[in-house]
Amino acid sequence: MNKPKLDLQVNIPATIKLLMDKPVTGSNAYGNWYLFGVEHEGTEYSFFATEDVAKYAEENNLRKGDSIKVTKTIVKNGKKNQTSYQLEIVSKGQQSHPASNGNGQAVANGNGHSNGNGQAEDYKIMHDCLAQGIKLQQDLGSVIDVNRIAITLFITRTKAKNGSYLNY
Repeated sequence: MNKPKLDLQVNIPATIKLLMDKPVTGSNAYGNWYLFGVEHEGTEYSFFATEDVAKYAEENNLRKGDSIKVTKTIVKNGKKNQTSYQLEIVSKGQQSHPASNGNGQAVANGNGHSNGNGQAEDYKIMHDCLAQGIKLQQDLGSVIDVNRIAITLFITRTKAKNGSYLNY
């Protein structure tokens, strides 16, 4: 019996656990496809991913049992809407490795990692600020710029009352 297809909500992060080392691949009239077996909230699913997700998994040597946080986004490409994914490694074996592009957003190409000094704390704060910015956008509609809200929240939360920035 086939597993149900994982249907992610737009801009809502979901943590999934990989159930295979590499995706099953193929092609059809729409192009190449990449099928991962995953577990989400205790249920096994089939996850049809983009090429970027498959490359991210390969570049980061993701294997069966590793967990990643996936946020589905919609990107305008001309008149068409295109699905994109923001990814963050939650656990890899026994270690945790968040992937960041330096401004707190997880990216599908895996550039950059939190290095464990003050940047790890900055990453967590920025992650929380970005998640709250996305939540505000959902609550208020698309009238707000998520990046500007997240940056404003980040600056406010990392700046001490005397005008200097907090040191970790």
